[in-house]
Amino acid sequence: MITGETMTDTIAIEELLRYAAERRLLREELDDDRLDTDTMIDVVRHGPVLETLYGQSLDRRDVEDSLGVSRATSHRLTRWLVEEGLAERRDGTFSLTGKGEVYADELLRLDRNLRAAERLAPLLDCICETHREFVVEPFADATITEATPNDPYRPVSRFLELLAESDTFRGFNTTHVVPPGTPGAEDQLFDTDDAEFIG
Repeated sequence: MITGETMTDTIAIEELLRYAAERRLLREELDDDRLDTDTMIDVVRHGPVLETLYGQSLDRRDVEDSLGVSRATSHRLTRWLVEEGLAERRDGTFSLTGKGEVYADELLRLDRNLRAAERLAPLLDCICETHREFVVEPFADATITEATPNDPYRPVSRFLELLAESDTFRGFNTTHVVPPGTPGAEDQLFDTDDAEFIG
């Protein structure tokens, strides 16, 4: 069972629609105009300095301190950003350009989604390919609860705990929401709440 309790319904729906549209566009746009592998590696390698400058201007010493690097390394990193049009230097401080802000945004999103995919691996292996697009970004901050040989009902227990403690609840469940053979359980659990189940 997977839950993302902190996301509002509106944000979740908007995220799902945006992600589905982006995924379709990505597939359509695969052509020869892609960044080459070396450029992609350079961008990822410079991710820490992009993130350090994200939303703020810093002088070279602040960059060194934030990254824990030498003066020579900070010079090399910031020079590359300026040469690539990702940052500019004004009055001794560096700040990201519009392009640099987008790169930093996308690197942060990539990192978040890759970390989410690692955590969501048990779920991703259980759902069909067409539904995977609805899982990673909307549930990036989710908690994964898996059954184990020592605790085969752990997902059910977690579900019942969340249901009792939460005002709102969203989850992705690859098993029964309520264990089969529990007579009238659905009526008792959801009698005071609005509930929608999508199978």
